[in-house]
Amino acid sequence: MKHNAPHGSSAGCAGFSVLDLMIVVVIGAIIVTYVLGQLSSIQKPLVRTNAAQRLTTYVQKARSDSIRRHANENNRMAQILFSMRKLTT
Repeated sequence: MKHNAPHGSSAGCAGFSVLDLMIVVVIGAIIVTYVLGQLSSIQKPLVRTNAAQRLTTYVQKARSDSIRRHANENNRMAQILFSMRKLTT
């Protein structure tokens, strides 16, 4: 025997359906994917900026070393050697 609930009652609507939950999960996955893509595109300029700051620091250190040594000749001046892996002084 069936019980027919009145039209305004919420007896038949208890919770979320599987379809509702799947829609929320898919929308959440789309948002997370978009945010992760934006983070990786933001990270590239930060790496370049960091490298430029390190280069500036090395050049300033070499300059101050040359000034400290009173270097007037090339063989007494501090030098910076560039390699593909890292900067060395």
